[in-house]
Amino acid sequence: METKTFAVSLLALYLVCLVSGGEETLQPSRSIYRRPGQFRLSSSSQKTSFTEEEQSKLLNLHNAYRSLVFPQAMNMRELIWDKDLEEFARVHVQNCTGAHSHRSMVKKWKPNEPGSWKEWNYMGEVLYYRYSHWYSIEEAMWMWWSEGKDYNITTNTCVKGNECGHYLVMTTAANSRVGCSINVCQIFSVSKYQTPATFMACVYDAPYFHTDRPYKVGDVCSEYTTQKQGYHFQYCRHQLCIGPDQRVNNLGFSGNTSVTGI
Repeated sequence: METKTFAVSLLALYLVCLVSGGEETLQPSRSIYRRPGQFRLSSSSQKTSFTEEEQSKLLNLHNAYRSLVFPQAMNMRELIWDKDLEEFARVHVQNCTGAHSHRSMVKKWKPNEPGSWKEWNYMGEVLYYRYSHWYSIEEAMWMWWSEGKDYNITTNTCVKGNECGHYLVMTTAANSRVGCSINVCQIFSVSKYQTPATFMACVYDAPYFHTDRPYKVGDVCSEYTTQKQGYHFQYCRHQLCIGPDQRVNNLGFSGNTSVTGI
C-alpha cells in the first residue's frame, strides 16, 4: 500500500499578512519561485542530525537563495554554519513540540570568558514537517523561499490569506549565521500536525520581527562597501556581503545558484 505523505511549513508566531496597495511596485518574475521539479526524498528513520554533507547543502542553498533576492539587496550578508545554533535546533526538534522554540540563547564566543558571551533574542526560525519517515532538504528550502512570490517589499505586504514569513526569515539581511537539525517525532506535544513526522528546524542569529522588511533595496552590498559600515562585511562577492577572512581565504559560497534548480 502506498504511503500518503504531505509536507507543511510553519511560520514564527504573530506574522501579519496584508493586502498589497495599488501603487506601482517593482516585482520579481514569479519564475524565480517556481518548483524546480520533483524532490528526491530520503529516509529519516533513526535520524537525529544532519551529516556534514547535508550541512554544506543547507548552507549553500541558503546563500544561493539569498543571492537571488529581487529587487537586489544592499546589505545581504553571506551565512556561515554555526555549531551553537545547530545544537539549539537539535535540542528543540528532539523535544518534539512541533511548535516554535523560545527563540533565545546565549552565544558563548569564548566559553571560559563570560565577558565574551552575548544573548541572542527573538532569533529567526523556520520549521518543516513531513508526515512519516521521509524528508527533502531541497523541498524544505524551496517551500520557504517560494513564499516570496506573494511578498511585496516596496509596500512590505503579503498577499492576503497567504504565508510569507518563512521567506522573510530566510532573507533577513542581518542574519550571518545559521544552524539546522532534524528528528523523527512519534507524537507532538503542542502541534496538531499528523504524526509520526519528520521535524526540521533552522535557526538564525539575528532578531526577526514580522513588521520589518527583510533587507534594504539598493545597489548590491552598497551599504557596506560604499559607506564602509560594519568592518566584518565590507566586501562583496556573489551578491552577498562578506568579511575579510572569507575574502582572503576564499571561504564560503561559490556563487553557484544552480543548486536551487531555478
